[in-house]
Amino acid sequence: MSIDDAQKSVAALWRADPVAGALSIRIHSVEEHERDGVVVRLAMDAAPEFANGRSLVHGGYLFLLADTALAYCCEAAGRPSVTRSAEIAFLAPAEVGEELVAVGHIRSVMSRTSVCDVRLSTADGRLLAEFRGYAVTARP
Repeated sequence: MSIDDAQKSVAALWRADPVAGALSIRIHSVEEHERDGVVVRLAMDAAPEFANGRSLVHGGYLFLLADTALAYCCEAAGRPSVTRSAEIAFLAPAEVGEELVAVGHIRSVMSRTSVCDVRLSTADGRLLAEFRGYAVTARP
């Protein structure tokens, strides 16, 4: 798949994604990188309603952003997929008002399974979490 086709596929998925729209998830870029292949960069502002009881961003929102990046990475690779399983390591808290950035790429592909790594950070580069997701193609 060409990078143009990858960008168009990701944009089409975003337009059909009501959660991305409701949470104002934005596509920053879909680019080809020599080492990582197609890299998808998404962003989302941490709204006040994302706060947990400690006034920090609830980890579920970070997971949601990373899982969205996984889906978009698979789409960019021409492998429309759904998440089979995923894990996340939270490394630092995110605060309300920060721009949250997810940068993901497909690490490996085997049969119908794609393995995707996503790094979550703030806009200024402070690392928040690392996510690894396993996706299965929705259509063989």
